[in-house]
Amino acid sequence: MIHTSISGYGRGGSCATKKAYDLLIQCESGLLSVTGTPESPAKVGVSIANISAGMYAFSGILTALVQRGKTGHGDVLEVSMLEALPNGSRRNHSASSAIAVADDAMRPCVDEADRDPFHWCTTNPCA
Repeated sequence: MIHTSISGYGRGGSCATKKAYDLLIQCESGLLSVTGTPESPAKVGVSIANISAGMYAFSGILTALVQRGKTGHGDVLEVSMLEALPNGSRRNHSASSAIAVADDAMRPCVDEADRDPFHWCTTNPCA
């Protein structure tokens, strides 16, 4: 059997039981820091955290199916919506992100010394 779980923040850690939805995950990942303006952040037009987590789960399931075909053993997969998005506030995000291009778009915002990548925290209902 292959068991797959998608959650907002993962099954472990202090946020494991915290409720999550796409816009909140966009806020917490820092993605909103590159959309809209500092005074009026805008969410990404689609539910990108949901879509990205689903794509990672799909990819993991396919990989697990291939592995099961070779070994006969199932697997347990865990995907977090937060980890499925590039994080504009940390410099060492994996290039394997399903939307790694967005990580490149955020880089100038994070690298500018006078730009606060969390400007959305003061003007966004997700804060």
